[in-house]
Amino acid sequence: MFLSIVIAAYNAADTITDTLNSILQLPEEKVEIVVVNDGSTDTTESILQTFNEKYSNIRCINQVNKGASAARNIGIEASKGDYIWFIDADDTINAHNAQMLLEEINKQTYDFVWFKNVNIINGKLEIVHNMPQYINEGEYNINQWYQFYHGAGMLWQYWLKREIIIREQIKFVEWAKWFEDADFLLKFSAHCQNLYISSKVLYQYTLNPKGAMRNSLLEDRHKCRVQLSISLLKECKNYNLSARNFIEGILSISIAWCIREANDSYARSLYLACKNAHILPLAVGGGIKQKIQISILNVNYYLYRILCKII
Repeated sequence: MFLSIVIAAYNAADTITDTLNSILQLPEEKVEIVVVNDGSTDTTESILQTFNEKYSNIRCINQVNKGASAARNIGIEASKGDYIWFIDADDTINAHNAQMLLEEINKQTYDFVWFKNVNIINGKLEIVHNMPQYINEGEYNINQWYQFYHGAGMLWQYWLKREIIIREQIKFVEWAKWFEDADFLLKFSAHCQNLYISSKVLYQYTLNPKGAMRNSLLEDRHKCRVQLSISLLKECKNYNLSARNFIEGILSISIAWCIREANDSYARSLYLACKNAHILPLAVGGGIKQKIQISILNVNYYLYRILCKII
């Protein structure tokens, strides 16, 4: 098994060295590292050039600034591995656990692999429960994963089979600044049959209080999330029934949440965008509370906004 690690790097001079050094602890013959420098204006390019000259399994690609999604799409095209692992340029991996997992699944064929991560907050590790704790290691079918999935769309929790990505022409939506990970993962999962779940911690995610997700306007994030959801709701009509039902349920919860959390004027515009796109009524999914709220939203927008403040 050969693993392609794809990194989109923009002005990552302060962090990219630690990221690459953590990955380089993996056996060179098992891993290739594809780094796409997305028009950085700091010293990222020169740092990458140094690594590129020193290590044969690192390839660096320079492009004008187009955003992380465009950089990842370039990385997919350049990759050659059996699986792709998308890693952020300011995070690190646990190479020991990653190597153990590579050895465990070396001769098996899974559509994707799901594992654990930890958060690093102010230098301290925080365990993240990104999957139900009752799940045991092993192989599962995709319908079981549909039951486990709780909306965690961070791609660095997964190794994804490259053959499926290429065959189905799955790409990141390049205009999207947020939630593009979840969109990509849901599209990918629609073409999968099985997966391997590992209890090992492979990824170390560094929380950045100054990051784009935290400083961006909430309205922009809600709009992006709803627009992506509308697009995928239309696309998933062509998926198999199981995948379609799963994706419709997840996206309905996402849309309802955005309409609930947005301010009054913006929430109304989000609702009208859904109405004009003819995706209403939404599929009723989630827990009891979510099902009640979505059912009300399907009937009356104003009543939904009122009741969301109560229940």
